[in-house]
Amino acid sequence: MIDLKYKYSQSLNHSNSRSLKVYSNGNHGLKIYFTCVYFNKIYLSLLTIFNHISAGSLKKLSKKGKQNLELGIIALIVIITIMLWNTIAIYPVKLFVVLLHEISHGIVSVLSGGQIISIQISENLGGQCLTKRGIPFLVASAGYLGSLIFGSAIFISSYDIKYGKWITTFIAVILLLFTANFMTGSIGIVLSLLFVLILFLSPRYFNKTVHKYLMKSLGLISSLYVLVDIKEDLITFAYRESDAHLLAKLTGISAIFWGVLWFIISAIVIYFLFRFGYKKGYKK
Repeated sequence: MIDLKYKYSQSLNHSNSRSLKVYSNGNHGLKIYFTCVYFNKIYLSLLTIFNHISAGSLKKLSKKGKQNLELGIIALIVIITIMLWNTIAIYPVKLFVVLLHEISHGIVSVLSGGQIISIQISENLGGQCLTKRGIPFLVASAGYLGSLIFGSAIFISSYDIKYGKWITTFIAVILLLFTANFMTGSIGIVLSLLFVLILFLSPRYFNKTVHKYLMKSLGLISSLYVLVDIKEDLITFAYRESDAHLLAKLTGISAIFWGVLWFIISAIVIYFLFRFGYKKGYKK
């Protein structure tokens, strides 16, 4: 009996330099809609931040004012992230998302009756999860969707420290278990242990405000990177095998279809993260 082995990878050997660029792909209506609905809110929210901080009157904000303030803070995090996208400041988080991506492949492999052989992360933002058995379609689909779920969970955890502590601890335990049992290569091991410490210690020992915005930033950047990574795969998978390419082989449906589907799902999730943060409003 032969066990088929599957590699779910992001090209360990191919230079995977990524940058945040805007490509015109015909989605002008969607861009216009997003701009019309949210640009004014974000602009007013940013003004609210600076006006109230300068006036020292955050405690006097109405519920609507706190919602606008929170939306502005989230938008500011995104703006700063874009400005620093190709710097060392964001690089560790990108590696973290690649790690979550590969772990997600592994989790679904085990849940579908498979086995994880090894997980490896490379310094060029590549990763590989080698598995055998399991349900290939589910395992191949798990990378982007799983890392998006992890990022969203980290973002949501920042709004309730009591319950959020258990979310970050749960993720830290998953990272630790996978590192101890399946991780190969020093980069993946060091990276994983670093984020295990951050996720475990932050809600317990960090300043409350520092913890809240650290988790909010980590979750947002993780979710944004998934979106950018999918966009990059839509453009570059002709030169390297991506998860979308593997799904195309398994289903006979174009890799473009899977890439676009994941991109849409990711964009919707990020929209709801903004909406979630807006509804929660600013809390000191």
